[in-house]
Amino acid sequence: MTFLKNIQFTHLIKIDGCLKEFNFRKSNGSLETIFTVDTIDSKGTRIVFNMHDEGKFWKINQRELPLWIIQNEEQLNASIKKELAIQEIYFVRPDSGTPSQLHRFFSMFGIS
Repeated sequence: MTFLKNIQFTHLIKIDGCLKEFNFRKSNGSLETIFTVDTIDSKGTRIVFNMHDEGKFWKINQRELPLWIIQNEEQLNASIKKELAIQEIYFVRPDSGTPSQLHRFFSMFGIS
């Protein structure tokens, strides 16, 4: 049985001296490798955009975004890469002989 999980996380990124909260979500239902990212501007307006996997770098799809988001694309890319590395360690690639976190979670409910 293949288990595809949704990935959802929040990172705080320092932009222009302020911490901005970015919420990332990747649905397992999507055929493409896309993260939906949302944040708010200084007025409280929600900004939603997508980031595409283009080889080794996650790129913002839209260009009609505030400059402070576009200029920090590299930090957003780093956040996604960091979280995917954590996901791989805990859920995809367990150490030999050590059950993954996901396996331990399922075993709590008698599912192996």
